[in-house]
This record gives sequence, structure tokens and C-alpha cells, in this order.
Amino acid sequence: MQGTKENFMKAIRSNQVVLYLGHISFERKNPLASSIILGNDRFSASDVFSLPDAMETRTLLLAGCEGGRLRVDLGDEPSGLVSAFLFAGANSVLVTLGTIDRNAAAFLLNKITTMLSKKENNRRAGAFARALQASMLALRESAPVKYWDQGGEEEEDKDKWKKPYYWAPFVIYGLP
Repeated sequence: MQGTKENFMKAIRSNQVVLYLGHISFERKNPLASSIILGNDRFSASDVFSLPDAMETRTLLLAGCEGGRLRVDLGDEPSGLVSAFLFAGANSVLVTLGTIDRNAAAFLLNKITTMLSKKENNRRAGAFARALQASMLALRESAPVKYWDQGGEEEEDKDKWKKPYYWAPFVIYGLP
């Protein structure tokens, strides 16, 4: 599916689970302008709040740098993409609090969705949190160790995936 605002809106209106791996822009001065970047298009927190009908999606997995950042003003509710999706009806939103490695994010999302797709896992309380924890452990213990460094040469670093940079930015808001 091509990454457009229209297609993203269709996805959240018709799917129980929506997965996104790409760029997310957090706007500190105006958190309602924080956006999921879809090619030349953007889907902002304001867009979520102004959806004309109910969102079918109950679980969102949004892997993009700083997608989970929120701004909280004195005496105010947190504002940003997470609060917008929870307001619109999502039960759970997985996001990242910092920058991420795309390969690690893809590995984690694949493991999480595989675990949640099993009927015996997705009906138990805390299934989402357990799937995230198990995928983080799997990344740290058994992820592929070969990767391309910035110079374009292949290197091997057996401890690379154990570093918190690769697994720690992922958090769940809402129901675990």
C-alpha cells in the first residue's frame, strides 16, 4: 500500500491492528502538528482528532523516531500523537521515545505481530506487553550480528544488539 494520508486513514478505519515503520515528526511548539510522515504527505495529531467517524484500530505500532514524545503543560493533558490516537479509540499504542535503528525496529515489530497473531496470546491480559518484552529479549540475545557500518563495509559486533539504543526506546501507552 502506498504511503498516503488517505491510505493511512483507510487503514485505521478498517483494521484492528495497524503497523507503521517510518518517519515521525514531533513538534514541540505545536504537538498537534506532530505527524506521521507518509511520503510527501503528513498525518498529524490534529488529523486524528478530526476523524469524521470512529477508528476501527485498537492497536497501533508506530515505529518512528520520537513518535511517543508528548508535551505536557502545567494543568493540561499530554498532547501529541499518542494522546490523539487514544482519544480516537485505540486501546494500545506502541511508540518510541527516542531515535531508533530501522533494522532493530523491523525485527521487534515482526516478533510482536507474530506473537500477537497467535490466538492463545492475544486474548490474555498483558499480551501486548509480554510480546514487547519477549521481542526485546530476542533482539538482545539472538538477532543477526552482521550489519553495515556508516562507511559501507560489513562488520561483525556480537554485542551490538544488547545496547539499549536498539531496544529501549519502545514503550506502550494504553492497555498492555
